[in-house]
Amino acid sequence: MTRLGGQIKINRRDVRGQRPISTVGMLVAVFAVSVGSIGLSVFGSSFGPADIASATGETRAVEAVTTTGRQGAYYLPAGHESRTLPLLVFFHGTGGKGSLAILRLRSYAEQKGFVVLAPDSVSVAGVWTIGQRPGDTTEDRNHVMTCVREVMAAPGVKINLARVLAAGFSVGGNAAAYFATHEAIFTDLAVLHGHVAPGTVGFLRPRS
Repeated sequence: MTRLGGQIKINRRDVRGQRPISTVGMLVAVFAVSVGSIGLSVFGSSFGPADIASATGETRAVEAVTTTGRQGAYYLPAGHESRTLPLLVFFHGTGGKGSLAILRLRSYAEQKGFVVLAPDSVSVAGVWTIGQRPGDTTEDRNHVMTCVREVMAAPGVKINLARVLAAGFSVGGNAAAYFATHEAIFTDLAVLHGHVAPGTVGFLRPRS
């Protein structure tokens, strides 16, 4: 793990050795994208009308629906049709919803130029159910990947496949680590104020 000022970045060696990643005190992740490093102080600071006003793109609910009626949301920054953009897939914490996470993330997505997807967990309690053994498939895994495919197939959306980050807050951090090491689409991993259980980590290795 590398500390950049007040920011914390998860390095490949933290995942490669399959050691648990300790809880971090700062609710900050770093995503190295083509436009530079994005600092996401998502839950550590308040947001208000200024954040909403700066998000001039488009927020959409995902069409995919879980058996519990939950969906998620994504944000497309203004002018996305003319650009190939990185993708951030954000996993909420306990009790969370993707639509609420988007409210916090969209101003950063607008400023830095990336698409952000925040799927809902299947559980109405906001917890994630992930596989425990190789080959395990859960409804959460199916729903998240359906959401990812939906965003990538949306008209006018062009995703930079070299910059796809899985990031999560609290229990969502464990889910992010699971997806980043089991699904080849993800190139980067960031855990915000959470931990990664050793059994969560798969064979794939994100870049950061």
